[in-house]
Amino acid sequence: MKTSKNIFRRLAIVLSMFAVHFLMDVYKIGIKDGAATKASIVKQQKLKN
Repeated sequence: MKTSKNIFRRLAIVLSMFAVHFLMDVYKIGIKDGAATKASIVKQQKLKN
């Protein structure tokens, strides 16, 4: 029983680490996309004016 608990604990830690890295990547990509969309919106507004 103890060994299986340790395996599950290790799996949980690994999964949480992967989740953190995944979220960080998504967050970084989101910031880049957000900046790109902001820039394009600003360009469109300048073209209109």
